[in-house]
Amino acid sequence: LNPRGRGCSEPRWHHCTPNIRHCWRHETVEAGALRCKFFSLTETPEDYTIIVDEEGFLELPSLEHLSVADATWLALNVVSGSGSFSSSQPIGVTKIAKSVIAPLADQNISVFMLSTYQTDFILVRKRDLPFVTHTLSSEFTILWSVARL
Repeated sequence: LNPRGRGCSEPRWHHCTPNIRHCWRHETVEAGALRCKFFSLTETPEDYTIIVDEEGFLELPSLEHLSVADATWLALNVVSGSGSFSSSQPIGVTKIAKSVIAPLADQNISVFMLSTYQTDFILVRKRDLPFVTHTLSSEFTILWSVARL
């Protein structure tokens, strides 16, 4: 799987927004047009945000008001303890968010949280990965998620 992902958003105030939602939801997601392994669409009163792996990013329709994040992000799963994966179990970010985010914030490392019903992801900028692993390795085992960005 491709280890990199991108984030982008489209303001809801733009006159094409209903078409964008239809395009993103129906033409790409529901119709299975994207071949990506990771795709998240979030709708808020302000905008639509997409988090997608590199393959899916290249397949997104070209939109005039689409704002694309400069950074490439990596999705990490954090497991309590520093043992092997077989002896550690993933813990939802809701239980450990503060213990993970606080040390990263102390080191001025930006994170982006993405939660689903079944799992939570901590996204970090690719360029920060060595600092992230160094900062968290004493307390956590850091694993690539199954659906890496």
